[in-house]
Amino acid sequence: MNIPKYLKEPRRKWMLAGSILGALFLLFLLSQLFGDESDEDASAGLTYTASYEPFTISISESGTIESRNRVVIKSKVPGQQTIIFLKPEGAIVQPGELLVEMDSSALKDQLTGEEIKLDNAEAELIAARENLAVVKNQAEADISQAKLDFEFAKQDLAKYKEGEFTMSLKRANSKITLARAELQQSEDRLNGSKELYDKRYISETELESDQLAKQRAQMDLELALQEKELLETYTYNRQIAQLESDVEQAEFALERAERKARANIAQADARFSARQAEVQRQQVTTKDLSTRIENCRILAPNEGMVVYAPQGNRWNASTLEEGLSVRERQDLIYLPTAKEMSAQISVHESMMNKLKIGQIANITVDALPGVKFTGTVSSIAVMPEDGGWRNPDLKQYKTELIVNEESPALRSGMTCKADILVAYYEEALTVPLQSVLRVDDKPTVYTRGRHGVPEPQVIEVGLDNNRKVRVISGLEAGTEVLLNPPLAEAERGNEEFEAPTKEVTEEPQAKPGIKQADRQGS
Repeated sequence: MNIPKYLKEPRRKWMLAGSILGALFLLFLLSQLFGDESDEDASAGLTYTASYEPFTISISESGTIESRNRVVIKSKVPGQQTIIFLKPEGAIVQPGELLVEMDSSALKDQLTGEEIKLDNAEAELIAARENLAVVKNQAEADISQAKLDFEFAKQDLAKYKEGEFTMSLKRANSKITLARAELQQSEDRLNGSKELYDKRYISETELESDQLAKQRAQMDLELALQEKELLETYTYNRQIAQLESDVEQAEFALERAERKARANIAQADARFSARQAEVQRQQVTTKDLSTRIENCRILAPNEGMVVYAPQGNRWNASTLEEGLSVRERQDLIYLPTAKEMSAQISVHESMMNKLKIGQIANITVDALPGVKFTGTVSSIAVMPEDGGWRNPDLKQYKTELIVNEESPALRSGMTCKADILVAYYEEALTVPLQSVLRVDDKPTVYTRGRHGVPEPQVIEVGLDNNRKVRVISGLEAGTEVLLNPPLAEAERGNEEFEAPTKEVTEEPQAKPGIKQADRQGS
């Protein structure tokens, strides 16, 4: 189809504009795809020349100046108490001088009530003690009587067995013997009377009288035999059973008396112990209230300057003043006892491998510009402190540094900064810490080889100062090392380089401006 000429020119312009826009869009895509690699290649080409230089390894932390031997005055009264007198802050006090007085009127009223209870408890204790003595005496008397009854019962049994029954048996046998003798005599008399009656020498009446005498003797013998049988068969067994029962009942009575005595004594003793415990409890309560009343007046234990302890927290701070309610164990006043001061700092856990007791430090105080103090690390906390709810993962160790110099200008609470000297070298070969990787568990740096290919070089390193690390061997001064080692080497299963916890070579030199004696902690 033939297109008019006046229409062909605009069409060419639009085609040219579209081609330019397409080319620009293609360039934009290429830059997005390959821009990072080009930046990485550019940064990978940066190097650092290893050289000898003065090298300082230190730990810098901010902290607070505190008195080393200050006495913390705390409230020893349980609960909430109101301050009615307070020594002005900054005042110099002597030992025994009144620092704080808290309202004790309610405690004094309570003490009066407890003293009345104590008097009543002591009176009840005396009554319980006397009652215990009476119960013990009565128990002894009851047990003694029961023992006596038991002994009498045993004696009655033995007396019947060995005495009364034997006598009764002998009496029965004797009666039988006499009855038999009388029967024999009556028979003999009757026989003689019969012969005489047959011969008509005696009358029939006399014969009948002899016959009656024989019958009487016969009956007496039978009665004597029956009595002996009753004595042996019934009377003896019944009497023995009765006496043995009396012995058993007396023994039971003795046991009951002993048990009752023990129960009465235990009950009286328990009542006495309860009254005694009540008295002791009231004594402790009374003494505790007296101690609380005494503790409402806090006296200075030593000479010093009164410094009010901070109250509340950073979001709800308050000032110690009269009328303020304070709780038990709450810090009220700091009372320094000497001129010796210390710097209290917190060291991050990553620096703990470098921190040791005895290290020296330079200490500067914000309130004293231009003045420097020296200090010595005296103590390091065993357990760390976290950063609270704002930063719970933060772990820091409280560290105390003794300030070697005395200065009246130093006061508790001043903000300070401590630079703890770990090591100092007048000349040390150093490289940036970022240039060192641990490859196959060996510290390694990369130098630019032939044709720009990075070449690994194993080195031996010392301590670092978080920016540079000291090279002990394996690298010469003037060697250029890559600031960004190849990432491929870091992906060989090795972690990023960590400097050793202590040097393996000679001792570091003292830093200029700090005496060698100070560095040793003197």
